[in-house]
Amino acid sequence: MSGNVQFNTNLTGTGTGLGTKRSANGDSRAILPHEFLLSMYGRRVIVFLSYCGHELEGKLAAVDAEKGDLFLEEVTHYDGGHSKTKSGVRGVLHSFKSAMVNSRYIEMISLA
Repeated sequence: MSGNVQFNTNLTGTGTGLGTKRSANGDSRAILPHEFLLSMYGRRVIVFLSYCGHELEGKLAAVDAEKGDLFLEEVTHYDGGHSKTKSGVRGVLHSFKSAMVNSRYIEMISLA
């Protein structure tokens, strides 16, 4: 079983592409594999965000079953500079005691 899970997938040919109309309330959510996320409970994970290649690393403390949002503890926020330089060095932007991650901004999640 792979330790990585892709969340935001591009569904081509299904009528849900970028050019189609969104749901009535304008809210579209990715379907998160809730059971897989619960198996990571209490472990350190890296959350790759869809915003500028940013990453969050922290201990998975809770998963919202309804929305798929993640609650992380002991969080470190890294910038996306490593993807541009290809040197593998991540720059630390911030450290937080806890953070809530909205599921719509999650690109991928992996064990740390």
